[in-house]
Amino acid sequence: MQIDDRLLGLLLVAFGVAVFLVAQTFPMMAGLAYGPDFFPSIAAVGMIVCGALIAVSGVVRARAVTPPAAAAPPPAARFGAGLARPAILCLVVIAFAVLLGPLGFHIAALLAVGAAALTFGAHPLTAATLAVVASIAVHAVFYSLLRVPLPWGVLTPYAW
Repeated sequence: MQIDDRLLGLLLVAFGVAVFLVAQTFPMMAGLAYGPDFFPSIAAVGMIVCGALIAVSGVVRARAVTPPAAAAPPPAARFGAGLARPAILCLVVIAFAVLLGPLGFHIAALLAVGAAALTFGAHPLTAATLAVVASIAVHAVFYSLLRVPLPWGVLTPYAW
């Protein structure tokens, strides 16, 4: 079974709009410049943008010339290949949750982002660079800027 990108994109846009609208109903907290609606709103905008990009790419692809039917892999092969990446990503998320406490955020995030990037075909050097940059950026935003405590795990002696 294959869902058309145009439909999938529109569904993601609709879900993003719904999340954004629901997040706006969250009560504001006194003394904060941002409230509990801040992060869900950011995620919702991301879903809307990504959904729109997926829908547009589906429209562009639908207008392109399609290859002959004989060149397409059999449906069974497409089905199995389509499940591999989501299954690997689910395992990455589970491994991140399990390893977060013992290894700490920094090492677990490096491994998770690197594994996710490799799953989607990134070059190993690109995956490593992305993992380092993403881990540092998330640490800077959550730990330093927002003062959200992140577990240090094995790096506890080096925590600041």
